[in-house]
Amino acid sequence: MAALGNLWKDSEERGVFRSRDGGDTWEKVLYVDPYTGAVDLVMDPSDPNTLYAATYQRLRRAWGFNGGGPGSGIYKT
Repeated sequence: MAALGNLWKDSEERGVFRSRDGGDTWEKVLYVDPYTGAVDLVMDPSDPNTLYAATYQRLRRAWGFNGGGPGSGIYKT
């Protein structure tokens, strides 16, 4: 599961999570930093063992929005 995290503050609840028990418990498998969340996951159609994760670094404040920082990127398993 891709988790963008809290829109208004830094958060450890960002990144990519995996469940092996139907969603009862979750394990964080990709974490970049407190400002970067995962926005998308795509499985390689020719290899189901390969996933791509897109991350986006962002921080929203009442007076503005900072996005697209150095934590943004594409990760491959």
